Amino acid sequence: MASGNTANGQQPKQWSLFWGGDWRAGDYVVSVDESGLARLTLFDTANNENAHGAGILEGSGDLYDRKAAEEVRQALCDPNSQAGRGLEVTPTDAPAIFSASCNVNGEVQERKGHIALLPEELFKKATKNAGLVHADLVRSGRKKIWINASVLKVEKQGNDFIVTVRIINCGKEALSFRRPDIWSGKSREETLSVGAVNLDHSGYGGWEFDLAGQPLENKAEFKDEVVILEGGGFRDFAFRAKPKDQSKAGDYAFSLDAWLYIDWMEGREKRRAHVDFYSGTDGRTIIKMDRDYPSTPKEREEWEATHRTSMLLQPVGPGETFAEDGLYRAVR
Repeated sequence: MASGNTANGQQPKQWSLFWGGDWRAGDYVVSVDESGLARLTLFDTANNENAHGAGILEGSGDLYDRKAAEEVRQALCDPNSQAGRGLEVTPTDAPAIFSASCNVNGEVQERKGHIALLPEELFKKATKNAGLVHADLVRSGRKKIWINASVLKVEKQGNDFIVTVRIINCGKEALSFRRPDIWSGKSREETLSVGAVNLDHSGYGGWEFDLAGQPLENKAEFKDEVVILEGGGFRDFAFRAKPKDQSKAGDYAFSLDAWLYIDWMEGREKRRAHVDFYSGTDGRTIIKMDRDYPSTPKEREEWEATHRTSMLLQPVGPGETFAEDGLYRAVR
């Protein structure tokens, strides 16, 4: 997740506003530096169906509303901005932090605080105009670094499936990440999940694969544990895996979500961020799955063994009930 410090992007000399906890768009940082370069840092877009990846967008000149940006600076540098509204901000509140370099009697003063504590008029002025800059950068900003991915193929091979995904750097500058077959697969660390929607039955999903940490069929194509993607570059990863659950044959639209660490250079400094993104609904790949899973005795045995193991991790307490589809029969 993004944060308001320099570890997750440039700390501007003019102003920045970090907004967290928005389930619709994820955390973001919108900022403008002293040269007039505006930046939108979007490292958490997993809940935004239209984001198509995550990264950093930049704009200068007429790519964003300069008047709106100046209105933000004026609000954050207003003499009353430090007075506050007497609101209580608890540790559980979603973070919304601002910082600004303000000219006070000919001297530059750094001002920081919680956006919710600004006097109401300054709060409205700052957030409204920061929102305008945000929208401009989403619409017209240039991608500095931007990671996205897509599902290329899902093919049956022996007792497994080969799931091929493409990871792309849509930005203009290089980024790097660890090879996905050595990711932990743990929630909030490094995950890569593929799933699909059945086009023949609206709303019905299927064919889910957890790929982080799974063996690569094309591992020989990668010399190192770190993968470098230059601006506009991509690499394909072919995983050997099994579906998580039962799935029916049919035409499916596949997409994926990922949570990983990326590295890039900010001038001469190396940066790192935790990125959480979804590949987007209109970026889905249509693949025909010509058979159910499981559909052979061996697949059925393997699925039941895996399912029993997973159920052990979800114990049911006395008196509790649950609904669970399964292929149950006497265990030998």
